[in-house]
Amino acid sequence: MFRWKCLSLKLYIIVIICLYIAIWIFSNIVGRVRKPLIDVESPDEVIFRDVAESQPNVPKREALDDYSHHSQLSDCWGERQEENYKFTRILSDFYIFSAFYDNRTKPLIRLISLNRITVHPKLYCVFRYNDNSYESKTDYYEMCENHRRTFGGHILSCTIPRELNHLGIPCTVELTTLEGNRERLNVQFSQNSNRKGKFGICIPPLFNDFQYVKFIEFIELNRILGANTFYIYFTETYEENLVKILKYYKRENIVKLIPWKLPEDISNRVWYHGQSIAIHDCLYRFMFSVEYLIFQDLDEFIIPTQLHKWSHLLEKLDNNHIDGFCFECFYFQQKAAYTTDTLWSLTFKQRTVKGTRQLSKCLVKSDRIFEMGIHHISKFIKNTSLVLNVHKNDGRLFHFRKCKGMFGDICYRNVEDTILEDKYSVKMIENVNLVFEANGFQ
Repeated sequence: MFRWKCLSLKLYIIVIICLYIAIWIFSNIVGRVRKPLIDVESPDEVIFRDVAESQPNVPKREALDDYSHHSQLSDCWGERQEENYKFTRILSDFYIFSAFYDNRTKPLIRLISLNRITVHPKLYCVFRYNDNSYESKTDYYEMCENHRRTFGGHILSCTIPRELNHLGIPCTVELTTLEGNRERLNVQFSQNSNRKGKFGICIPPLFNDFQYVKFIEFIELNRILGANTFYIYFTETYEENLVKILKYYKRENIVKLIPWKLPEDISNRVWYHGQSIAIHDCLYRFMFSVEYLIFQDLDEFIIPTQLHKWSHLLEKLDNNHIDGFCFECFYFQQKAAYTTDTLWSLTFKQRTVKGTRQLSKCLVKSDRIFEMGIHHISKFIKNTSLVLNVHKNDGRLFHFRKCKGMFGDICYRNVEDTILEDKYSVKMIENVNLVFEANGFQ
């Protein structure tokens, strides 16, 4: 009898351990939302924070309710203003960069703001039609990557009044304050039927003088992988050859350029040149232009480990509920000095043995996202969406940057990795040479 009880107890313990292991494995493969953990963009500053928990006035990041209102209109009503890309001052310490029509849950206007974090003035969206005006109050949602800076980003939402829903998309919205300030903003919109490609890449503000040769390699390698369009936020005057290349890719309809100039009195008081605000402008501006969006920097590449293109990888990994794919980050060290006889990206052959999920970059179904983090998906538009943490044997984020000790023990062991050279070098060299010839470079 005693032996039977001992055997039963052992079996019970084994079952509990197996269940725990199974739950742990599942949670590391598929998850709904991952929190921002670390900021690689600022190597001297590491911040661990969950905004929803640390700030009780900010709504938690559970998924929104699911509605279905899909406008088939291809035009807007009302008079449209001349287009510009600037931060429009609404009040002291409060700016709006862009306004978007969003009917994924119900007909709404989304506004992307840059403002002092503690300033939440009462704002109203006013819609004017046939000499009548209709008013709707805005709700605030703080972006998750403001990192306790004085200024940061919000997503403001105001409902389009029911009386106007039959008209479809307004061309403009007037933003008013209790103090009587009024600013009219163009409303950006696009439809699923207008999609021009499968993959687009959002590149946050370029604030350093990036070499034009490296930029060409970035564009051409990502085009081989499947990218159709690159959305680039540029901040300043660049060297002559880089400007020439940007104009070339713009003429070829490969690059779309979005001017990005922060208000001078704020530029040093917002996180990393307003990176999170630019990410959300890109998300909402182009979510219906391509099926998938990727958010990454110029020294990062999402590389399928076994297959050749992103589309092949998604055919293997995708299902109806996975709306985001996040790739573990591996750092690459330069093995050989860069010369004009080879490609810059092919000089990086020493990869860290270990990667880190904390510094992932993600590929998302663009119309399924409400809020993006820098290294994670913060909030979906539907509560049925899932994130897949892609296994390193299927795909990895290649980060061509020196690995520093602050990233933990991942920096101390390296292994040779020639995937890039073996799979893509021939086509890359061919494409880069064609761009050089088209622009008169030697």
